[in-house]
Amino acid sequence: MSGDTLAEQSASALAVLRRNGYAPGQDWGIPFWEVVNIWRSFQQSYSASYGRFALWENVCDVSFGATDATGWPAPIAEAVAKRLFADGTGAPVFGALSLIADGAQNGPIAENQAVSRSTSRADLNLDGALCFRYLATGDRSLLAALDTPSRARADAARARVRQGMREVQATGRLRGRPALLIQGREDANVFPNWLPRPYYALNQVEEGPRSGLRYIEVTPAQHGDANISTFFLRPGAGAQFAPLHFYLLDGLDRMWEHLTRGTALPPSQVVRAVPRGLQPYSAANVPSLLPRPALAPNAGDQITFANGVLRVPE
Repeated sequence: MSGDTLAEQSASALAVLRRNGYAPGQDWGIPFWEVVNIWRSFQQSYSASYGRFALWENVCDVSFGATDATGWPAPIAEAVAKRLFADGTGAPVFGALSLIADGAQNGPIAENQAVSRSTSRADLNLDGALCFRYLATGDRSLLAALDTPSRARADAARARVRQGMREVQATGRLRGRPALLIQGREDANVFPNWLPRPYYALNQVEEGPRSGLRYIEVTPAQHGDANISTFFLRPGAGAQFAPLHFYLLDGLDRMWEHLTRGTALPPSQVVRAVPRGLQPYSAANVPSLLPRPALAPNAGDQITFANGVLRVPE
C-alpha cells in the first residue's frame, strides 16, 4: 500500500485486490466481511484444517472462544452453548465466539482489542496476520518481527499446512462425468476468479471435448442468500441479489433429468437474473426475474474456452 491520506491508502489497497482477481462486482463485500472479521476467521480455520491441528494447538497463537465485554476469555452460558450448532456457521465470528489473540501483549484477548508484541499497537493482531501469511507464502521476512519461539512454531506449522494444501489440490479431471458448477458473480467470499473459473478452465485443458462439466455464472448473485439484501448497498431497496439457492435446486433437477431420462444439460453460460427488490416472488414473475439456464443461450451469454483462454461475458 501507499499514500498519505486515507483516500489514497484505500485506493492503493483496492488496486492490490484488483491485481489479485478481486473484481468490482465483489466490492460490496469488502466492508461487510471485514466488519464481521470473516477473513481472520478463515485464515485460522483453514490453516488448522490443512495442517490437521488439534483444537488446543492454536495456530499462530490464535484460538476460538467466548469473551466478555472487555474482550477477555470468559465462560460461555450453557443456553448459548446449546445453540452454537444452530446459530453458528463454523466460523468464530458467529454464534457468540471470538478470535482470541493468545500471544498479544495484553492477551489473551479478543483480536479486535489485541496489542501486538512486535508493534505495541492495537493493530488487530498484526503478529498473527504475519504468521498466517507466512504459512501461505513461505516468505521468512514476514517473521522478522516475531520472537524466536513464535518463529519456531510458525516453521513447524507451515510444513503441516503445506502438506495439507498439496493433498487437496484439484486435478480438474472428472473423467467425463456430468457436472454442473453454479456460481454467483457478485460473491465476495467465494471469488469467481479464484475458484470456479480456474477450475472450469483446468477441466477444459484436461478433458477438452470429453468434458461433461458445465459452468453456470449467475449475476447478480452470491452464495450467502441470508445476505440477499444488505444495508451496505442501498438501504430500503429490498433484495439486491438474486437467490443462488434457486439455481442450486434447478441444477439438481436438471441433473436428475439428465441422469434418469437422458435430457441435455444446459451449456456453460451467464444467467442474468433480476433481484426482486421489495416485491415478493410469485409464480407469475419468477420466470422473468429468475430465468433458468437456457439450452441454447444467446451468443452474448455463452461462456467459452478456446486456445487456452476462458471467456466469460460481462
